[in-house]
Amino acid sequence: MTLEQIASIGACRQFEREFYAQQGLGLGLVIVQKLAELHYGQLTINTAKTAPTTTVFVDLTAI
Repeated sequence: MTLEQIASIGACRQFEREFYAQQGLGLGLVIVQKLAELHYGQLTINTAKTAPTTTVFVDLTAI
């Protein structure tokens, strides 16, 4: 994912749909983000600048 895509995560948002046949409504990342927030956690998405690698981390560490 690009930095612009990560910044624009939202409901019903699918990235590069014109290149990939995607099923679904585009709610997956938003659902994970909201569930993490409900449990006092955080969704973090990092992308490498030099390689096409994206890392998704869900932190649900108890307070």
